[in-house]
Amino acid sequence: QGGPDRARGVSPHRPAGRRVVVCGAGFGGLWAVRTLARARVQANVLLVDRNNYHTFFPLLYQVAAAELAPSDIAYPVRSILRRTGVRFRMGEVTALDLTRRTLTVGADPIPYDWLVLALGSVPNDFGVPGAAEHAFFLRWMHDAIPIREHVLARFERASVERDPEIRRRLLTFMIIGGGPTGVEFAGALAEIVHGPLVRDYPDISERESRIVLVEATGPGAGRDAGAPGGLRGRPPPPPGRGGADERDR
Repeated sequence: QGGPDRARGVSPHRPAGRRVVVCGAGFGGLWAVRTLARARVQANVLLVDRNNYHTFFPLLYQVAAAELAPSDIAYPVRSILRRTGVRFRMGEVTALDLTRRTLTVGADPIPYDWLVLALGSVPNDFGVPGAAEHAFFLRWMHDAIPIREHVLARFERASVERDPEIRRRLLTFMIIGGGPTGVEFAGALAEIVHGPLVRDYPDISERESRIVLVEATGPGAGRDAGAPGGLRGRPPPPPGRGGADERDR
């Protein structure tokens, strides 16, 4: 497939030029390969990721809150790279040899001249006892689906439970972390709990469900990085429709 469109990007078949391998098809990795493509550098660029789709993480909380489907925030990597000349390899990085300048994907060694690692981050429970065993983490696409299923399962069980104390426990949802994801997920969860779920479960009173947002105390804690002034200093939302409690830890 030659022609003008191919010439605009970095040709994977160009014999001359450096071999650039970028690991991670998140925002950082895609920015790197597209910048190289636009600059028309003399390089063979390869993007490696264990998934063949890019996740738009700012909206991941809406998948967990059953507001969006996973396909709504997942975009095929090969479609994004179309007409850039950047190659893509789907696979897990299993080894890195800095001396030989090779990256192993699966069982295949891949040589490189320049290596860009844009692998993202992992959740941190800060060593809180029981967190890893009993809490849900919201970081990747496969984290969001179990959360939404758990919320719906709690409502199903509460709808047939007659013990008020057990119902209260079933319908109490605790969110740890008052950053952008925690705040947005608390709001999205409140919208679905006090909206569609109230209508779908007439045996459950709107006031029975409770959403608690917990944030650590200390300088700068409880601050929404996406809003000036943060959460601290804002009055808590009134209880009832669409609200979530905010508490310090």
